[in-house]
Amino acid sequence: MGRTEYATASIGVEICIKHLLTALTKDNYEAIRKEILTAYAHIDDPGDDYNDIYLGIVQGENLETNEDIDIDGLNYEEYKTHMITMCQYKFDSNWGTSVSLYSQTLLVPHHRLARTERHGYNRDGTNATSSILDVSKLQTVKEEIDDKMKQLKLDDSIYDVVFIVSQYSY
Repeated sequence: MGRTEYATASIGVEICIKHLLTALTKDNYEAIRKEILTAYAHIDDPGDDYNDIYLGIVQGENLETNEDIDIDGLNYEEYKTHMITMCQYKFDSNWGTSVSLYSQTLLVPHHRLARTERHGYNRDGTNATSSILDVSKLQTVKEEIDDKMKQLKLDDSIYDVVFIVSQYSY
């Protein structure tokens, strides 16, 4: 079967999961669920230890029981308890160590700068892409991100605006 690979460069938010979950309140948890704790966010993880676990958690997987829960049916207290408990859950990494997501960094893309993709059986070779770099646009994107974080009631001391490169293959 052929393979597909995507690589994306974007500007977005870097935030520690512990700080994000601590900042969850009744007033902001629905918006944070929809805009940050999504399948579009990624753990800063060059070894691919954490992203499948993260995806399962935000989609309602209970790591302790291997059962799925109706994540959309949870109220604020249930949702926050689920997220903190599951992110603190220790699992075996690809390197044989016991780890949790609680202290990991979440990367949330906001503005895509460039993307490339490859398809087929042979994965050897190089491909590249480019886009015009508009420095004034970067400042606008940073301001958009800061405004969004303020709307979510997240203090600017718990996140950074960063350049993100993500690669996905299947």
